[in-house]
Amino acid sequence: MQGRDKRSGMEVRSNGDLLVNVRLPIGFCTQLKTQPRRQSRIIIGGRFRCEFGAPALCIAMADQPVHQPNDKLFRSTFSELENAAAFFQNYLAADLVSSLDWRTLRQQPSGFIDVELIGSESDLLFSVSSASGEAFVYVLFEHQSREDPWMALRLLSYMVKIWERQRANGLASKQKSFLSPIIPVVLAQSSEPWRMEPRFSALFGRGASPLYTPDFTFELIQLVSLEYGEMRGSAAGVLSLRALRADALGELLHAMVFDETLLLRASESAVERLFRYISARDIDRNAFRETLNGIHNKNLKDKAMTLAEQWRQEGMEEGMEKGREQAQQSVIDVLEVRFGRVPEGLAEKIQHERSLAKLRTLLLQALKAVSLEDFACHTEV
Repeated sequence: MQGRDKRSGMEVRSNGDLLVNVRLPIGFCTQLKTQPRRQSRIIIGGRFRCEFGAPALCIAMADQPVHQPNDKLFRSTFSELENAAAFFQNYLAADLVSSLDWRTLRQQPSGFIDVELIGSESDLLFSVSSASGEAFVYVLFEHQSREDPWMALRLLSYMVKIWERQRANGLASKQKSFLSPIIPVVLAQSSEPWRMEPRFSALFGRGASPLYTPDFTFELIQLVSLEYGEMRGSAAGVLSLRALRADALGELLHAMVFDETLLLRASESAVERLFRYISARDIDRNAFRETLNGIHNKNLKDKAMTLAEQWRQEGMEEGMEKGREQAQQSVIDVLEVRFGRVPEGLAEKIQHERSLAKLRTLLLQALKAVSLEDFACHTEV
């Protein structure tokens, strides 16, 4: 089933994906991807967040539910203000740290990254007060495998989006305001060090006039260049940074990731977040269980082993549910290919069938039936 509706701009691809082109009021055009027969679930492209203070402005945001495990670990850890503040205080320049009032740190709506890069980066935006007014701290988490020599240009485009939103909010409130300075931070999760100079002017050749060349520096924090013992911040923050570094280097079961001193200092939610991240990666399951079994603190070990068993059960149940949904959809797809549109009542009955054995029988019957009536009659759906 494939085709395009010129009036709506929707296109049904051969694989069943429904592609919808949506033109935003500010002139951007993004492409959303969802599935038929499901409730408008956006797979790529993020969701829309409208700045209601500025009626003419609606920006496609990328802070949709995060599906990349490393993005999820980064965002869930550093969305907690205690972890974010400790991270900034340990990795930004000392004079900058002392000039900011970290008690005023607040998370702001983020999601400025380009749609095509959602799978390789994520971002967080914070506001913080200083003696001269408000400032933003913008963190871009990069987990692409290769260094991007144009990182400074990409950062500039994201910073411009932040300023555009600030300007629009000011216009909507009818208050004259100045733009706030942005402190850009790039946290890189790569297996090899980046060699770039973290300065925008480095993109220009020698002899470029400083009068006509915009410039800014950004903090480049490379996990591969930090030893595990050198990492600083809150217990939860350090555990996450260690796990992200170890994952990039292929040593996720490294002893420093399971540092009991940090694990006991961190909250239960932070420990569970860490173990869930590890369990979601491509690791040796037996080695993972052995590592958990090697934890000395009894309470911590019991908790870890209980979580491991819980995740195993969840994984089995999730796998069965996905298999059931795929089997239901396969029956309907075969019927549609052979006989055209499947009546809604018949489709609902197929979707309500829970037995995988019965669904297999239905699939075989869908292949053999001479009509929809024959299928419904002989299968007792």
